Amino acid sequence: MPSPSLSLIESLVATAISASHDPPPSFPVAPSSPSSIPLGPVNHTIAHAWAVSTRKGYFGGVKRFQLFCQARGIPLEDQLPASGNVLCAFAASSAGVRSGSAVRNDLSGIRAWHILNNVPYNDSIRLSYVVRGVENLTPTSSRRAARRPITSSMMAALHTGLDLVEPGDACIFAAACCAFWGQARSGDILPGSDAVHDPSMFPSTSDLGPPSTAAGSRKLHLPYDKAKKHKGADIILCRQHGPSDPIWALSNHLRVNTPPARAALFSFRAHAGFTTLSSRRLLVRCNTIWSRLGLPSVSGHCFRIGGTTELLLRGVPPDIVRMMGRWSSDAFFIYWRNLELVAPIYAEFLAPKLPPPCAYTKCSRQSLR
Repeated sequence: MPSPSLSLIESLVATAISASHDPPPSFPVAPSSPSSIPLGPVNHTIAHAWAVSTRKGYFGGVKRFQLFCQARGIPLEDQLPASGNVLCAFAASSAGVRSGSAVRNDLSGIRAWHILNNVPYNDSIRLSYVVRGVENLTPTSSRRAARRPITSSMMAALHTGLDLVEPGDACIFAAACCAFWGQARSGDILPGSDAVHDPSMFPSTSDLGPPSTAAGSRKLHLPYDKAKKHKGADIILCRQHGPSDPIWALSNHLRVNTPPARAALFSFRAHAGFTTLSSRRLLVRCNTIWSRLGLPSVSGHCFRIGGTTELLLRGVPPDIVRMMGRWSSDAFFIYWRNLELVAPIYAEFLAPKLPPPCAYTKCSRQSLR
């Protein structure tokens, strides 16, 4: 098979860092198929199998692999497609330096290159054991601490610290409350950075349903869901006591900003128009307030973890929390925090264990004699 040129690596880079969702129309591939078959539509379609953020991450893996090969004098024609030995050597080079998950992410990027170029990927058993060894040798400095959950007291601090009659802060508070009580990452409801609203990815004002209960609880439809993709998913926002009530926060935001039906739900008035709130802007504002209280910075994922933990602490049955959080696997249990507080709610002062039915039967028979 003819070896692909460096431009093939660069093409993956171009796809990963492209600002649009569409890869270049003339995406090159390794010459392994008859030239009579049009490959442009195939490559265009395959590239959309991964989210833009995923492709950006894959770029880093391919780039690190390329630098590894260059540093060791591996000829370009032996780099990609990659042999099993080269892949094992690349993974082993991270032993004692990086985490196993980081190496797996890099290998996923290299595998994506092979898929895009329609060439075999040497995912051998030997490679899996090398990665397992890297995991066992992960230095303490490379092990990421568990994400801190956002708490109800932190949400109360936002209520106090934000100016809720100012358009930007009113929007930020509504988004924070919805993410927290809706068990959502900030990236589930907001774009990563300032951008034009994409209604196929993030909720518009029209995606907010009417009140469904006498208390005013509402449903928010997500056009895109990490697991269900463009089938979307629904967030159930229930009325709550206290300052972080998502229904009050939404009502206040809609009153202050009145975003149009087709605009981003979480957009605010600015410069005689509307600005779409980004996840980055939300986190910067929230972390600024929390840092004044001596709290460490958190990520957008912490809203989901915090909301899950808060519902469990309030005594909501785990199965209901799981359904409300749109959890489709046992990953739900990984994100439990404060188990020492959650477990007693369900397991402290248990009633005495009743004797089995047969014991009653035996006792009854003896009493009749």
